[in-house]
Amino acid sequence: MTMLAVDAEQLTLTKRGEYLDLLVRLDHPGRGGLSLADRVAAALADARVRFPEPYIDLDGPVPWSEDAMVRIAYRGPRRARLAELLSHFAQHPVWEGIVGELVRAPTQRSGIDKPEITGLTAGLRLGDRDVVPPAQYPPADTPPALIDEVLAWVGVGHASRVFISTWKRDRRIEPVRVRSDLERALRWTSDIAVVTFEKGTFRRVVLNRDCVLASVSCQDAEDRARELERFADLFPRCRAWVTFAAVNPNRMIVHRWRNFFSALTNPPYSPYWEDVLDAPKTLVPDVFALQMLTPAHGPLQLGPAWRMETTVDGYRIIEARDPEPWLTRRSPDHAVLTAGRAEFDSIIVRGS
Repeated sequence: MTMLAVDAEQLTLTKRGEYLDLLVRLDHPGRGGLSLADRVAAALADARVRFPEPYIDLDGPVPWSEDAMVRIAYRGPRRARLAELLSHFAQHPVWEGIVGELVRAPTQRSGIDKPEITGLTAGLRLGDRDVVPPAQYPPADTPPALIDEVLAWVGVGHASRVFISTWKRDRRIEPVRVRSDLERALRWTSDIAVVTFEKGTFRRVVLNRDCVLASVSCQDAEDRARELERFADLFPRCRAWVTFAAVNPNRMIVHRWRNFFSALTNPPYSPYWEDVLDAPKTLVPDVFALQMLTPAHGPLQLGPAWRMETTVDGYRIIEARDPEPWLTRRSPDHAVLTAGRAEFDSIIVRGS
């Protein structure tokens, strides 16, 4: 009876509380018609029952075309218990007849997380996916047409380097495999990112259950103006799935909707991201250099500082005529922000 090969002693060489990211690799798929993801999920489910300690967290699977990732967070006092867990996982009956191994996931850095790399991030809030409990998998299906749009924006087809990642762990990938690996992983989890690099520019798109976050590095005002127009073109193409979209200056490693927008600290607006997450879809978190409103948002009477285009189905793409003051800092100048909020006041969420 063949099981996964695992050097449990080597894999426990990790600091207490550190994440242990592992790959399940198979040389022979075995019998029974189960996919690698199904086998990993079964072994993880049993391990959660057999190892219920509060200092052990198991996450996964994240299946790729050739392997699947598992994450273990271990904060316990006994390293031997972690070794027991790994051995139990590797010897689960689901691996009978399997030829494979359990190894550390390699570290491959795209370089996008360097603090000096900054730019613009577009946040696109998706339908009602945020009501899905975080532990419920698989998440709501990501529409194939939406995947097409964001992969075209991120430039997978012509980038010199392409990475796909989850849990902030990058892995370099051939462009032809991105679509299939992305769809395979999204059946089981969310928070999947695709990163590209081409001619000095990083692009990154994160597909979450409740949002898409698209980031691009920018060096100067010319870059920001060009990329803002690309977002203005992207938003209406994605409107069938979006309840709100906007652009904010950000670092390139934004992972969640709540991290996208600036803290709302100017009374009477809410300083708590929980208020924004719980707000009706008729309200927006704040005002931005560029935003797309749906027909559900109320009417606005905007002054000459804004230009607005309306699609045939009532979506409004609203852009500041002078966007640079909104984009040069993490939060715009107080006078700029106050003036903008005064014009959007009727649809900005208020604190509870």
